Amino acid sequence: MKHVRILAILIILGLGVVSCSLDEKSGSGPDPGPQPLNQLCINEFMSHNNVAWAGPNNDFPDWIELYNGTNAAIDVGGMYMTDNLEDLTQSMIADDDPAATTIQPGGFLVLIADGGDFPGTLDLNFKLSDDEDFALVAADGTTIIDQKNTDVVPSDLTDGCLPDGTDNWDRCSIPTPGAANQ
Repeated sequence: MKHVRILAILIILGLGVVSCSLDEKSGSGPDPGPQPLNQLCINEFMSHNNVAWAGPNNDFPDWIELYNGTNAAIDVGGMYMTDNLEDLTQSMIADDDPAATTIQPGGFLVLIADGGDFPGTLDLNFKLSDDEDFALVAADGTTIIDQKNTDVVPSDLTDGCLPDGTDNWDRCSIPTPGAANQ
């Protein structure tokens, strides 16, 4: 019985994390503007990188930027990224290099979505496609922390939170992998 209560609490907490990234408006009055999510979230992504950012292997990969909106460092090693919501454990973020996978408060981490072309700590084994859902998944392999859809983003442009870590998404004409969105 104790295990059932613990599982119920974890499920409720997990649903609360997912719901934080949804756009919700309630009541009447002026729109308060972009709301900070105060959590770990997907902050920017590029799905058609032709010449905008060379990447660590000088191969112009797709990429996904995470943002830590909390006031504590978060090690994402052992968490997952996926572009297949039927397989939440599609691509594990390496868990053997905390110096590379820990995001400081207010900090950014760029994951390389190169399909595994250059296996490394921050490389994912998928590439981004047009109009697909992708997600950051907790180390338990079942809890979606944040989820986005790529829409159709033109070459060398990104979609990102403006300002960083908020619920306001917009097209960014200047890609800023690992830095504040513009």
